[in-house]
Amino acid sequence: MTKTKVLFLCTHNSARSQIAEGLLRFLYGNEYEVFSAGTDPTQVNPLVIKVMAEKGIDISGQYSKNLDVFKDVDIDLVVSVCRSGSKINCAICASQIVMGRPELITSRLPRAKDYLDHPFDDPSEVQGTEEEKLEAFRHTRDEMKAWIIDKFAYLSERAQAKTKVIFLCTGNKARSQMAEAFLRKYAGDHFEVYSAGFDPQPIHPYTIQVMKELGYDLSGQHSKDLAQYLGKEHFGIVITLCQKAEEDCPTLPDVSTRLYWPFEDPAAFQGTEEEKLAKFREIRDKINEKTKEWLKERGIAEN
Repeated sequence: MTKTKVLFLCTHNSARSQIAEGLLRFLYGNEYEVFSAGTDPTQVNPLVIKVMAEKGIDISGQYSKNLDVFKDVDIDLVVSVCRSGSKINCAICASQIVMGRPELITSRLPRAKDYLDHPFDDPSEVQGTEEEKLEAFRHTRDEMKAWIIDKFAYLSERAQAKTKVIFLCTGNKARSQMAEAFLRKYAGDHFEVYSAGFDPQPIHPYTIQVMKELGYDLSGQHSKDLAQYLGKEHFGIVITLCQKAEEDCPTLPDVSTRLYWPFEDPAAFQGTEEEKLAKFREIRDKINEKTKEWLKERGIAEN
């Protein structure tokens, strides 16, 4: 299924448009192919990379580009995010989303279909201490995130479809089973959730026991081999939970987001029966909190 192409535009392509590009790709990358550019590009501001990393979003690979790079690209939506970028430098003239043919097609982006002018204050203009500057970038980041969630979550009909998420670990007997159960419980309306392993083994009895303590019945779940999904299912999000899974995970088609959440393997812990159970509870609780934190970052309320 073809993704909607979105281009964020500002003067220098150093801060706001870079933040917007990173946020939209992180939040809804399965629905949108995202770019950013500038009318007078410079380089990505290091503070942008820093405040995005605070939210677990790595944009260190992004770089500033001139909008002319996209003159022959079929962009579905151009979004100007600065107060001068669209009206002065680009002559893109629009004040709201025009779903259809825009009122004015600029000569610099002749193949663009729709336009949106939504300006944000430039955090790069804030003067002060390093911490005061960082706070300005954080404010812009958070303001843009709220706006992107509001505007893009349901912009296309395809956004109504559930994104397929798969949790991977070696044996699919503990960590990935827990994560599958938590995400399905908290956000089953948003995601179709799976788990699998590279060397699947029966679900560990302690996994079933400690999850049951929280009201989760895993007796109906079973271990799966990742191989059974290859070429058959297309996962928008892949989350590996152990180092071996991260190293051995093959390149899966159509994956927009790949995350690494490393957790200890509770099944490898040595000790008394009670100590082993305590380790399973510890890992269970860490996975539970990580799942909640991730959903909060994506603006998804728990069911």
